[in-house]
Amino acid sequence: MWTVRCFEPQDCARLNDLYNTVFRGSRTIERWKWKFLDSPAAGEGPPIVVAESDGQLIGAYPAITSLFKASGSIIRAAQPVDNAILPTFQGRGIQRAMWNLWIKEAARQGFSLCWGFPNPAAFRIGIRVLKYIPVAAASVMKFDLEQGVVRKLQRKLSHRVSRVCGLGALARTITSNGKKLKLRPLERFDERADLLLQESAGKSRFGVFRDHCYLNWRYFTMPQSAFTGFQLESEKELIGYIILRTKVENRNVIGYIYDLTSVCPEKYGDILLSAAIRFFLNRSACKVRSLTWPHDPAFPCLESWGFSEEDLQPFSLIIYPLSDIPDRDALKDIKNWNVCLGDTDL
Repeated sequence: MWTVRCFEPQDCARLNDLYNTVFRGSRTIERWKWKFLDSPAAGEGPPIVVAESDGQLIGAYPAITSLFKASGSIIRAAQPVDNAILPTFQGRGIQRAMWNLWIKEAARQGFSLCWGFPNPAAFRIGIRVLKYIPVAAASVMKFDLEQGVVRKLQRKLSHRVSRVCGLGALARTITSNGKKLKLRPLERFDERADLLLQESAGKSRFGVFRDHCYLNWRYFTMPQSAFTGFQLESEKELIGYIILRTKVENRNVIGYIYDLTSVCPEKYGDILLSAAIRFFLNRSACKVRSLTWPHDPAFPCLESWGFSEEDLQPFSLIIYPLSDIPDRDALKDIKNWNVCLGDTDL
């Protein structure tokens, strides 16, 4: 016999234990609390549903919360992640029961949209059982940092940026089109990021509402954060930034570009990418990846460097509206979205 109910504060440790058991992880409780409780949009508490059997926590349907831009309006959105059921209890209808309660609880808390990038198995279940609406397959761009390619890059890199990375807080001054710019490590966002994000949003109608509070939570308050950032300034104005991370996968170091934002990517994206490539080279990365669609402002810059689409196990952007949303039909077209890897749980 099992039952489902809404999250209670005393569930935190058991939810994290469930995740580590099902996914064979080693996540700390501090990391769990950061992810689900500390988000600027968490409000009264995250929309989480759990399943129990004889007092044992056997399943969970959690979600990361955020503010979300929807055609000029700001709504609350939830991104389901870490959905887990103990193997011995799978196939009993627990998933559907948790989902049915979750959408009611999320709507009660004022969330208007469920969205995310479920893995292929969760995607199939979500489409068939939970009625997710698919928007588009993810577009992952890759850049191979093999030795032959690296040698070709040396002159290009030394011309654009000289030893930007690994120098602590030391900034470098760069001249671009007769304009003096300063490229330096980014350790925390301030209010200047809000203006940059407004100016760089372009024509996108949907996406996570990013401001300096959200960016600091996402990249710089995470326990054991592994992100590195660089910012580009013109006098005192912030005109661009890039967020990077490396991961070891199958004994290979892979570099990831989580966010590349600039007021003018065709002018300044090149400088930020130069810093990124040198950073990844210094860490012996063999490949760089970025979640970027052809309509994204940064796409031409990545393409000019030689980034190309990578054929990975497919995963897709899905939505499930929980209430009326402006221009709901337009939400189904990826060209209306502005989403980066940092907005996801990938």
